[in-house]
Amino acid sequence: MLYRARGVLRPRLAERDVVADGDLETRHERDGDRCRPTVGSMSVEYPVPETVVDPAEDPTPFVAAEHFDLGLFVVNVLGDPARREIVYRR
Repeated sequence: MLYRARGVLRPRLAERDVVADGDLETRHERDGDRCRPTVGSMSVEYPVPETVVDPAEDPTPFVAAEHFDLGLFVVNVLGDPARREIVYRR
């Protein structure tokens, strides 16, 4: 779903590659039991992960919702150029 190629991170959504460089519109929507991450003009839909735990109820230090939802993690990384660079380099 997320890989490095030709100097940038590239998510693969809906069987298509998206170039993640420059300003990239990203969003993650949750409607009932469905999630929809969108990167650029591409989006996918999937059921809310069963492991989603309200971070306020999780005793793990520094826990965040993206720790339980890969789609949310990808959107958050791609939407933040500094974080995108850090993930690319690692």
